[in-house]
Amino acid sequence: MTVDVRDRYFTDRDSTNFSKGASVSSVLIIDDDEMMRAFLVESFEAHGYEVRDAKNGDLGVESYFEEPADLVITDLFMPEKDGVEVVRTLIKHDPDVKIFAISGGDSVGGRKDVLQVIEDFGAKKTFEKPFKISEVLAAAKEILNKD
Repeated sequence: MTVDVRDRYFTDRDSTNFSKGASVSSVLIIDDDEMMRAFLVESFEAHGYEVRDAKNGDLGVESYFEEPADLVITDLFMPEKDGVEVVRTLIKHDPDVKIFAISGGDSVGGRKDVLQVIEDFGAKKTFEKPFKISEVLAAAKEILNKD
């Protein structure tokens, strides 16, 4: 039986009525979950964004240092370099970096507490799985059009 990643992670499946951004912005997606990463890449590309991805925090930071993105979307709970370290490293390097953090994992203090801490570190927005992809796309469009 094949499970659609959208059934697993998202509460809305249809974002086809969402308008594309006027200009091409770059997005870097960092997530160790291959299905989640592929779905986010597909969703952002379908809405006119230039997208790169990385399967862990180390590769994501390396990719950003090689070519900064307009927006970074990172999972929080990953092996090797976790999302908290990704956020701290990128903000130390570039205080103006725009970062969204997503989380579906539990932690000792609870998911909502970790998401609040990551906002305190400088993430512009956080999303708890399951989330509506249309909300992520809307937040991206809003933050990228503020420049």
